[in-house]
Amino acid sequence: MTRDELRSIREALGLSVRGMARRIGVAPKTITRWESGEHPIGLVYEKLIRNQADAPGVRPKGPA
Repeated sequence: MTRDELRSIREALGLSVRGMARRIGVAPKTITRWESGEHPIGLVYEKLIRNQADAPGVRPKGPA
């Protein structure tokens, strides 16, 4: 998962950095680090985030 995909999913869910962090059980700083590319997103969290994106009514923006 790229940092842009993460941001798109978070925004499609209508969540702030803090809201996304609460939803998946990490610190807000972790989301910020993932979105900035400072740290890679681990596979477990990537799957968790993708599951959130697969919820009905969630449509992350894809590449143009």
